[in-house]
Amino acid sequence: MDAMNRRGFLLTVLTPAIALVANEVHAQPPPRLVADNKTRYYVDVLAWNGSGWNFNLRLNPGAWTAFPNAPNGSLWRAVIGQVVRDHTVRYVYDPGYRGYQDVWWIQ
Repeated sequence: MDAMNRRGFLLTVLTPAIALVANEVHAQPPPRLVADNKTRYYVDVLAWNGSGWNFNLRLNPGAWTAFPNAPNGSLWRAVIGQVVRDHTVRYVYDPGYRGYQDVWWIQ
């Protein structure tokens, strides 16, 4: 294989590989809802499924968790003992996350 064919071969093989890696580096992370428990109590986090509330998890005091791909406009609920806090997901672009997210401070 002469030098010209070798360059052509390398260009043909490497260009798509470089483009694929560059595309993955710039891809946005999935949209997410971040539930941040700012209370001193355990919080039960639930999501409305259209006909009832589905339990998702119990969030420790002072802890946070992310729910990737929570639908925009979906309804979530935090239950802190007898106190109920509802939240509707509204995504905004967050440059620190480099994607869309909604941060819900449960207080």
